[in-house]
Amino acid sequence: MTPHARMTLLVWALNTLGFIGYLAWLATCRERIMETREGVLYLLPCVVFLFVFACLWSARAREREAAIEAKENAWNEAHKP
Repeated sequence: MTPHARMTLLVWALNTLGFIGYLAWLATCRERIMETREGVLYLLPCVVFLFVFACLWSARAREREAAIEAKENAWNEAHKP
C-alpha cells in the first residue's frame, strides 16, 4: 500500500468516525433543532463532512479511470500490428 493510499484511507476513516459521532451527538442532544431557526446551525457541519466525502469519491473515480486507461494503452501497445 502506498503512502498516498494510506493517507486517503486514514482521511476516509476519520471523516466517517467524525460524521457518525456528530450525528450521534445530534441524535442525543436535548435541543429541538428542527423546531427553531437556530437549529439549522447545528446541521451546517454535516455539509463539511459530505464535502470531504464528495472530494474523496471523485478522486477515487479519477484514479480508477486512469488505471483503466493505462491498462488499455498498455494492451494497445502490446498488440500493435
